[in-house]
Amino acid sequence: KTPPVVISSNPSQSALDVPQNLEAIKIIFSESMNESTITNFNIILYDLGPDKKNERIVHGKLSYDASTFTISFAPKESLTRGNFYEFIVYSDVTDTAGNALENDVVLKFKVKNE
Repeated sequence: KTPPVVISSNPSQSALDVPQNLEAIKIIFSESMNESTITNFNIILYDLGPDKKNERIVHGKLSYDASTFTISFAPKESLTRGNFYEFIVYSDVTDTAGNALENDVVLKFKVKNE
């Protein structure tokens, strides 16, 4: 009954130099995830703006690679220079044994200005 944990992410947590044309956000888990729980309702990218006062949802294509336990999110638009973002994997996401994440995974990063 072990909950899945994040092994790594791209961009890394609190990165301040993320490129505007980032192809995809990637989260790698410690074990196989239940693909039916990986949805646009459970995994969301928020654009917080340059002063963290906004919370606009950024749409994109979500995918899961079962061989590497990797969730990928490809934004449908270029990210905005100088803006802060939060990529959230809500705890409704489970592994294949039905174990939920212990907490929401919140990946925070900033897009570089130039």
